[in-house]
Amino acid sequence: MDQVKEASEKKPFVIEDDNTANWAFRKLAEVKQKLDIKDQQKAAFDKQTQEW
Repeated sequence: MDQVKEASEKKPFVIEDDNTANWAFRKLAEVKQKLDIKDQQKAAFDKQTQEW
């Protein structure tokens, strides 16, 4: 039988300087942009399926 393995605990992300903060904000903006694109694609797909 398979055993359940617990994931190791992740360290919290600490912002120590401006470079780290800038990187984090760029990464967040990138993720938000990808999510917005997926939302637009989903809305278009939902509209298309409702028309069928």
